[in-house]
Amino acid sequence: MCKLKNIVIHHSVTPRDLPLAQQIASFDRTHKERLHPIVNKYGLHIAYHYVIAGDGSYQKTRGIDEIGYHSGNWDMNTKSLGICLCGNFDVEEPSDAQINTMNKILIELCTAFKLKEKDVIFHRDVIDYKTCPGLNFTRDYINLNDNSELIERLKGKLLLAVEDEGRVYYTDLDGETFLVTKDNFLIVFREMALGISNSDLNKLNLQ
Repeated sequence: MCKLKNIVIHHSVTPRDLPLAQQIASFDRTHKERLHPIVNKYGLHIAYHYVIAGDGSYQKTRGIDEIGYHSGNWDMNTKSLGICLCGNFDVEEPSDAQINTMNKILIELCTAFKLKEKDVIFHRDVIDYKTCPGLNFTRDYINLNDNSELIERLKGKLLLAVEDEGRVYYTDLDGETFLVTKDNFLIVFREMALGISNSDLNKLNLQ
């Protein structure tokens, strides 16, 4: 492969939420017939370098140093990696888990190969008659800012937005942040609270 210059995002046009292993097996059969009859370093025939399932799990499916016939353009194939998110994003949207996994992979690759956000492109940027990775997939999903350390630190914490009229937000144990309201405060309370038995409760100096 030539010097890596681009990462191309694809969608599979298969049901988003099928298990990863089932997606991989399907891609392997079709790509063996159409694109790569010889196995790659992972023992697969898949043209994409990464495949991301609807639940956010993923698998490396082609070596970074191996050319994959994923873009429909030979020149682009020689200087790019292909990442495929399972789903048909002409009619549905990628899951949050998929986007989180995709951005973690992008951050890792862009850091390693000194690429910038503009170097992450869509399949339709290469082949203009395609919609891939789907009409509902926009550049708003691409985020190369690594906020994982901050999110990890804030899990299980209430956040007071001092510049936003004192609104209170909560980052749950899955790393999702949301506004605390009268409709969800009990959910937040139960997740933050420490469980206690009646016998221990009776030992306390209750007022």
